[in-house]
Amino acid sequence: MNLKAIFIIVLSAIATIGANAQHRPPHHRPKHYDFKNVDVSKVDSESLRSTVESDIKRADSLRALYNYVNADEKDYMGGILSVEYITTDLKTFNAELAANDLNRLADDGLIAVSYGMTSLRKRFLLEYYFSVFFNDAEKTNNVKVKVGGVSLVNFHVGFDVLNQKRWSLIPMIGINQQFTKITVERSHDGAPPLPNSLGSIVQEHNETRIRKSTWNASGAIELDYRAAYEPRVGGVILGLRYGMVKSIRDGEYKINRDEVNYDPKISLRDSYFSVVFKFVTAAPSDRKKKPL
Repeated sequence: MNLKAIFIIVLSAIATIGANAQHRPPHHRPKHYDFKNVDVSKVDSESLRSTVESDIKRADSLRALYNYVNADEKDYMGGILSVEYITTDLKTFNAELAANDLNRLADDGLIAVSYGMTSLRKRFLLEYYFSVFFNDAEKTNNVKVKVGGVSLVNFHVGFDVLNQKRWSLIPMIGINQQFTKITVERSHDGAPPLPNSLGSIVQEHNETRIRKSTWNASGAIELDYRAAYEPRVGGVILGLRYGMVKSIRDGEYKINRDEVNYDPKISLRDSYFSVVFKFVTAAPSDRKKKPL
């Protein structure tokens, strides 16, 4: 497993723990009580058990009532999971592959999966998530070419213009750092070199990974429906999102950390369409009043 996969798994674990910890009751150390003077023979164990169970149920119901009273009817926080269709532009790269007598990539879009945290307070949305793009790949004889990407930094802010009980319409803007990755795998060293610029990079390696980092600005609009949602409690929100992305700082392609004089003009995720799932709990109406 490579470092990037490990990093993504760690981020997933952190995000999941963070979502579950939002309303977890605080842990209290049990107090120490001195029962040395208690005559155990005179204690009705069954009656004591009944009293304890009754008090526990009463405490649980009072805790739930307190959290309910101090929760906002519409605000929420929790985890977000989305499946995206993202556009691609591989025309220049495909022309180079064809010049090398290699099969062209499909160039009909990629599927991406995103996971992170979401919060809505006073109609303002704040989100952080990361995305992984599935590869577009083709193999010709002993050479396999893959194009994919990952975005480890995605921030969005938005505003709910509807402010209704079930429906939300949220325009948003954001910024993200996206990594585009080209992988060329050659099955053995004895293969003849590729004839042009791509071949000059990969001909001495069995596997070559070429990466580029890009900072992007984005705009999107999302329609949400609270499908299984109880006010002041939380639930599941389903959404549809459409967005467009514009590069604001384009990096150079690198092998390891060394820049290479190579640019296949690949565009990933200039626009995207997402199906969004939010698993949320109600947010406190007053941040000073933390859930019990």
